[in-house]
Amino acid sequence: MANDATQAYERFKEKKVADFINAEKDEIVFVRNTTEGENLLASSLEFEGDIV
Repeated sequence: MANDATQAYERFKEKKVADFINAEKDEIVFVRNTTEGENLLASSLEFEGDIV
């Protein structure tokens, strides 16, 4: 039951934020803080000469 409540809350939160910023809910990513968000973004970009 607690898991159902958590999932319902997450869906509600995603929808409210998406509506507020006029985005699709699958275009939103929740992160713990700014540093985590910046690192996630930076690691998803391909830079010329990048060797991974």
